[in-house]
Order: sequence, then C-alpha cells, then structure tokens
Amino acid sequence: ALRDKNLLVPDIAAELNVNYIVEGSIRTAGNNVRVTAQLIEVDSDNHLWSDIYDRELTDIFAIQSEISLAITEALRIELVGGEITREAPTENMEAYDYYLQGRKIFLSRNNRRDSIATIELFERAVALDPAFAEGWANLAAVNALVSGVSENEELSRKRSREAVYRAISIDPNQSQAWAARGVTEAQNNDLLYSELSFLRAIELDPNNETAWSWLGGHYRQVGNFVKSIEAYERAIELEPTTILNYWFLRGSMISNGDYEKAEIVTQLIEDKFDIGERTSTSILSVAIINNDLETAREIVARALSNRTQLTEQQILIRADLYVNAYFDPSFRAEARTILEQDIHNGIDLGSDVFPYVAVQDGELYTANNRAVRTRQLFLPYARTMLNQKAVRERIIELGYLDYWKINQFPPFCRAKGEDDFECD
Repeated sequence: ALRDKNLLVPDIAAELNVNYIVEGSIRTAGNNVRVTAQLIEVDSDNHLWSDIYDRELTDIFAIQSEISLAITEALRIELVGGEITREAPTENMEAYDYYLQGRKIFLSRNNRRDSIATIELFERAVALDPAFAEGWANLAAVNALVSGVSENEELSRKRSREAVYRAISIDPNQSQAWAARGVTEAQNNDLLYSELSFLRAIELDPNNETAWSWLGGHYRQVGNFVKSIEAYERAIELEPTTILNYWFLRGSMISNGDYEKAEIVTQLIEDKFDIGERTSTSILSVAIINNDLETAREIVARALSNRTQLTEQQILIRADLYVNAYFDPSFRAEARTILEQDIHNGIDLGSDVFPYVAVQDGELYTANNRAVRTRQLFLPYARTMLNQKAVRERIIELGYLDYWKINQFPPFCRAKGEDDFECD
C-alpha cells in the first residue's frame, strides 16, 4: 500500500509504527529470480543483515522462509513454535502474481466498490490453479463484500458461497475462507454462526487483518462496541494503511460514547491519508450532539449528492429540511412529503437512515430498506427509531433478539418480556 508513495525509510517506519524495515528487490529472468533483502534499524540507520538469493522462480516461498529465519536470527527473536514454515499456496507463479495484485487492491480499498476490480484478478488466479485455496478464499471475500453494490446482489452472494465451500474443501484451515464464510452467514441472518466463523478465521491466523476487521463489523452490528473497538484496533495494528478500519473504529467509538477518542481518530485520518473526508453518519452524530446544525446540513448534503441525481439546489433544500425536521417536529410533515416523493420517483437514498430518523417514520424506513442497518440505528441520534414498532419487528425478524438473549444486549437496550426489547 506504500509502494507508490516514494517515501524514505524513516517515513515508512513512522507510517507502520515499526523499529525495523526490510528493504529489497526482486528481478526475474525467464524461470530464474534474484531476491535481494536487507534489514535496517530505523533509529540508527544500521544495516543489520543483507543477502542475495538466486533461485528458480518456483522456490520463491522457500526464499520467504529463509529471509524470515535470517531476520529473526539478526534480531535474536525467539520464534513461537521454534520455526517458520511457509507452505507454497500454489505452484503456479502466474496465478500467485494475479493473487498478489488482487490482495494489494483489496487491502488499500476505500470502499466496497474499490474491491470490484479484484474479482477478475482472483478469478484468473483460480482459473490457472483450481486447487489454489487462498485464491478461492479471497474471491469469496470480495464477492461477499461487493454484493451490496453489485448489479446482481444475489449472484454475487451465490458466487461467494460457492467460492467459500471450494476453498474450505481444498483446505479446511484456510483462514480467509472462514472470514468470508462469516460474511455469508451474516447475509443469511445467522449472527451466531457468523461470529463463530470470524473467530475460527482468527484462530487459524491471528494476523488476518480482514478477519479482525469483519469481526469488528459484526460486533458493531450487534451492539457490542467494546469488542468492536478492540477488533478494529487489532486490524489497524496489522494493516495500518487500510483507511476503512479507521472509519469503522471511529463509528464504534461514537456509538460507545467515546467522543474524545473518536476525535483523535478523525485527526489521525486527516493526517495519515491524503483523501477528502468521507460522508459519515458517525460524524453527523457528533454534529447533532453538539447542536451544530451547519455541519449537520453539510454532511447530509454530501450524502445526498453522493447517492442521488438531484440538482444542487434540490440537495440543499432537502438537507436543510431534514435537519430542521430532526430538531423541530413542526417541519416533519413537509419533510415526510418530500421523502415520500423522492422514494416514489426512484431517487436513490442509498442506505442513509437520517431522512427517516428526521421524520421519525419507522414504517417508511423498513418498507424501503430490506436490510435494517443496526450500526446506523445504534448511533446516538438514531436510537429513537429502535422503539418504533416496525423497526423493532424487523430487527427481531433478522435474529438480533435471539442473538442478544444468548450473548448480551447493546448497552442501551434490554429485553422486554420474552419476545420483545426496548432501548433508551
């Protein structure tokens, strides 16, 4: 993710929060490869170790293991388990190259649409080697991830399930396959088995950033914000260049009431990543808590401009009206009329919950959103929707109440009798 940024070694170390950097190069000629590697201590700029490896291209995984062993020897690190082994995931180097290209894009994604480009790369990898379990696992992960933004959601989900089972049938201990299975189970509303799948993925590979990130998303979705924060922080520790994890961490912190920590993460995002601010329901929540109507209007307007074909003037009118309706019930009838007209005219509101919260209409929300996004409803400004009958019924239908009764409720919700719940 840092390869194209032309950074110096100290800058890279600061980005990754590490004390040592391995620098190297790979050159190929026909079926031969030359790998050069050197270990640098950042503070002193000392080169602690270096070596050159001339091998056949098929020995690349053996070289990885030798370099890892040499580094641990140079740093006098005691290896957990006593040895490093890296079984080649595929003997087809062309398939592996496509796989690496896909992984690079996947880990540096800014949103789900960015991952669509990796589907073809992983498909090429498994076409070249149908026994490439990691290729199938990542193909499953990407299809699961992009299903909500693909032209054919059901087809993407079907392909994800097929790739999951293909990967696990080849290698039952494939961590990424279990992570993808967690997503497919969540899409089937099996929250408990989804959680168990993510935990199994992490058990198989504690350094699987994707599994930690998706586990954080699961805990955020069910309202366990403490565990969600822990999972996202671990994902960031493993892959500090994936911006999505910072956004999601901030959302969990806001839902948990950790506003000062969320502000620190916001500043970190602005300092670390050279991109514009994301349209964020999390930041909207902070603006509303602070009664910052101007910022709230700006965020709502950005959300509408990203997801609709409205004119700029129409967007500004709606943003102003929805924010006013949230704070002043006398605006709600007018806001509801506009919202209903937009829905009738096929204006795409995406998954944004705020217009429905502004008019306090749970029936309208559930009628036009097949998937109730609890991570948005758990934000402080939206929690009033949780006590609307239509929303509660949909949440119960999707299996959340059954999950909460076995595990734990969100900190602001509790059971109400045997078959219902209520929230503050």
